[in-house]
Amino acid sequence: MLKKSEFVAAVQARANVDVRKADVEAVCGAVFDVIKNELGKGEKFTYPEFGTFDVRHRNARTGRNPQTGAPTEVAASNTVGFKLSPALKQ
Repeated sequence: MLKKSEFVAAVQARANVDVRKADVEAVCGAVFDVIKNELGKGEKFTYPEFGTFDVRHRNARTGRNPQTGAPTEVAASNTVGFKLSPALKQ
């Protein structure tokens, strides 16, 4: 699994420009903030050649406690979904 510091170092190496690591980290953080804000508004975020992030709603349902087997109510919630682009699938 790639850690944040390793991710920033990899982006810095791939950029092929003379950029400080702190600047790369700030840009990466800004990118993820933009994605998070769009999803927070209920919007999709699509990046061609990578994929689409979207908000998916899960309805309330009756679940089961795995330890006791007793039924339990699971509240409705939202989650983030991701769909690969055709280019990334290849």
